[in-house]
Amino acid sequence: MKRLLSTVVLVCAWTGTSLAQEREWILDAAAEDAFLVFGVPQTEDVGLSFWCKIGSGKINLLTPEPGIKLKDAMPTTIAVTVAGKTYNVQGRTAIGSDSMRGSVEAEIRPDDPLFDALKSTDRFSIQASGHKTVYPTEGADFAGLLKVCLAG
Repeated sequence: MKRLLSTVVLVCAWTGTSLAQEREWILDAAAEDAFLVFGVPQTEDVGLSFWCKIGSGKINLLTPEPGIKLKDAMPTTIAVTVAGKTYNVQGRTAIGSDSMRGSVEAEIRPDDPLFDALKSTDRFSIQASGHKTVYPTEGADFAGLLKVCLAG
């Protein structure tokens, strides 16, 4: 009986672990684009994305805005707060193809002081369209993304 109980507990613990995937930072490059994504690997769960055309010298920030009705292509400010300092980035709203999922996207210069701040903190927050989210930086390879985006 003890062996059966131990097996049941072990199986339940293993199943719970496999179902509870957590978001993590992933740096990935394709033929033309590079992405630093905070999401769940091998899924469409993306909480935040920095991306660029390789060698373009321009980095885009995309933050999904779930549950908020957005109008397409409206100017908006993205407030990124790092260690008590807020960096305001001008962006635009975008509506997904399903008309239900919106996002806010902005272009940021690689030499923007925001990237130095992001490389030297353990967390930061983003506020856009009235929605605020805090993100950890553990595992976020901002230096690697900058290198790829500036390569050319």
